[in-house]
Amino acid sequence: MKNFIITNFIILFFILISCNSETKTNSILNNSNKIMLVLTENWESMEANVYFLEKNNQKWQKTPQTMQALIGVKGLGMGLGLHDSIEELDFKSFPQKKEGDGKSPAGIFFISQIMGYDSVLFCGNKLDYKQITSSLHAVDDSISMYYNQIVDTLLLDSSYTNYYNSFENLHKMSYYYEWIFRIDHNKSNVKGKGSLIFVHIWDKDGKGSAGCTTISRENMMELLKWIDNQTIVIQLPKNNYNEMAKKLLLPEIE
Repeated sequence: MKNFIITNFIILFFILISCNSETKTNSILNNSNKIMLVLTENWESMEANVYFLEKNNQKWQKTPQTMQALIGVKGLGMGLGLHDSIEELDFKSFPQKKEGDGKSPAGIFFISQIMGYDSVLFCGNKLDYKQITSSLHAVDDSISMYYNQIVDTLLLDSSYTNYYNSFENLHKMSYYYEWIFRIDHNKSNVKGKGSLIFVHIWDKDGKGSAGCTTISRENMMELLKWIDNQTIVIQLPKNNYNEMAKKLLLPEIE
């Protein structure tokens, strides 16, 4: 009887460890129901394929839809995101994202606010929508207190030149920024680790970006209908994603 109790205790102990490990590993995905996968062939490639995962009965499944995308001209570098909180994942040995390196951030990220030139979004969405006006600056000045933030210059108490020296005027990006949404890389605004990463419409000549993920206008319209406030973006080389997928119980991509 004593041996039976000890044996069952040991079995229960390992079951609890296994369940706790699985819960811990997947806690980052528990509240999400959609994943946008942006996968390249390697760390240097600026060409990517986009896949879509949806949760069905608590199991992640790949949808039939795919898209082509272009990322940073220098490929991918590990960014700062949700993956940093998963102990089982260690990407320190891979290329790291830095400000101005021409790389898109690799990793797992939430997405946030949709922006565009129209006063309202054509399709509606659960994400907040903000109209892009001429007073909005995306600050990439690493020494500024507004680094990695979108600033409305109308709300500053003096000229923006007193606060930052490098920025992107969102209103002047015309065609490319007809609609954008933000990949929440470097949410703590760590200086020099890369700033203001968007998904936006790609260059018609097939050029890569300075670090954003870009797709066709038609695909952007479809994507805006699909994403919501629980969508996560994963950007990685395909082989690295498949290794991670086994740990996070996500479908592998052939």
